[in-house]
Amino acid sequence: MLKQLERHNTFRKLDEYHANAYHIPDYQDKRFIIFSDAHKGDHRHTLDEFMPNEAVYCHALEHYLNEDYGLILNGDMEEGWKNRYADIVESYEDTVYRLESEFARQGEQRYLKIWGNHDADWRNPMLVRKYLSGVMKHHIRVHPAVMLGDKILITHGHQGDPNGDTTARFSEWVVRYLWQPIQWAFDLERHVASTLNVAWRRREKYLYAWAQAHQFLMIAGHTHRPMFFSEDTHHEPRITPCYLNAGSCLSREGITGIEIDRGEIRLVRWHCNEENHACERTVFHQACLGSLLASI
Repeated sequence: MLKQLERHNTFRKLDEYHANAYHIPDYQDKRFIIFSDAHKGDHRHTLDEFMPNEAVYCHALEHYLNEDYGLILNGDMEEGWKNRYADIVESYEDTVYRLESEFARQGEQRYLKIWGNHDADWRNPMLVRKYLSGVMKHHIRVHPAVMLGDKILITHGHQGDPNGDTTARFSEWVVRYLWQPIQWAFDLERHVASTLNVAWRRREKYLYAWAQAHQFLMIAGHTHRPMFFSEDTHHEPRITPCYLNAGSCLSREGITGIEIDRGEIRLVRWHCNEENHACERTVFHQACLGSLLASI
């Protein structure tokens, strides 16, 4: 019964987010990099799990700026459940937000930000103006989803999730006032074992089912589990190539993202080489986007 309710809520919310998505009808000659789930904090040890990847993320942004990519941030880029937004933007003002603002200055379609569940406060335009527009010194809009053409939907993927959506305020209270003090006291890291998490796999199943029913290619985040159409990083078969996941910017092995590059689509990882400390890009999977869409 609860699973059926979650599935129903997921479909209903995804329909709503799709109807209100920011639409880019002509994207075929454009380049985009999609990142998700940075969960930026306030530079406190342990509690800010993005901090070890800050330099890698900034290096990746510089690369994509130089290569004429647009930037799509697919939710949970700020950790609003644990931190005050004022502290987050102050901590990353001179690094992350400085680089992201360079995309925003190039035009609205060059910087597209989507809210997730840990930064759902960005639904409020007043908070966006106060914090994001303030730190980036540019008018910023945050969207429920982005639609490329009539086939590609980019959205966070928390829609209908019992913990991340329907009871999100309670979950936020638990994280901020119960889990966070424990994490601080015992110096714990919260790296979700996403490959073993049954709830995440159920979430993927519902997102996949919705995308398949609508004959869309969905690009999500939320689960922190990078996945590329017919197989993910753990080689699990899929029936129809209609669900991708950008992963996260939190892994000890670096950050993952999805590139859309004028007819090509790739799952990539950026990491720091331990031998020479250089930031390197690795392509996990790639495919012809046209062929992929035609097979849905």
